[in-house]
Amino acid sequence: MTSPAPTFSDPAEAARSGQYRAAQIEEYGTYIAAQHIFVGNARAFAPGHPVPKSTAEAMGWHRDGTCVPAGTPLPQTAPDRAAQLRARAEEINREQHAIALELAAAEGGATTGGDDYESKTVVALRDILATRGLPQTGNKAELVARLQDDDAADDEVEE
Repeated sequence: MTSPAPTFSDPAEAARSGQYRAAQIEEYGTYIAAQHIFVGNARAFAPGHPVPKSTAEAMGWHRDGTCVPAGTPLPQTAPDRAAQLRARAEEINREQHAIALELAAAEGGATTGGDDYESKTVVALRDILATRGLPQTGNKAELVARLQDDDAADDEVEE
């Protein structure tokens, strides 16, 4: 929602207002923060927020990369990208698990249940656990039990 444009009875006052507005646009529309900017112990500017041109130039932030020209796309930070990748990996693990269950059902029953787990190596069991997004720690008996519990939980959900 925008404010209605001010009306002026004096043309000189309207000109001054226009000049003031243009100066504000130049002051706050030239640079944005490329990172968190602290002044003392207080965060003064967050990434993407406008930084006054006079401050950016006086502090040299426009030269050292602390500020960038307005409209410049900011790179995604590493922690945000890592979180996105972890979430995507978890989603893929769930999809793989669902496909494995569907395949087992299509082949006429669970091919990865009970005794079949016992015949697998610990490395293979850990791979299955990783695919399902389950913890991979413990000895072989614990890994088998965890997979059987997961199978039982899936069977309950399907019924």
